[in-house]
Amino acid sequence: MREITGRVVPIVEAFGAVASALRGQILEAIDWPVRFAIAERFLIDRLAGSPDPPAAREWALARL
Repeated sequence: MREITGRVVPIVEAFGAVASALRGQILEAIDWPVRFAIAERFLIDRLAGSPDPPAAREWALARL
């Protein structure tokens, strides 16, 4: 995340080729609630496929 912190990053740079399809879906959406729902579903699906964080991070966050 350091690479993109404080920057405006093209969606393709952040998410690769799959971003083109996402962009198309968002552009075709009829209103803002639908656009946000599409973006939210995309992010949830991406997170679901990612590895679990290290146990040490979970422990540290629980201590906060």
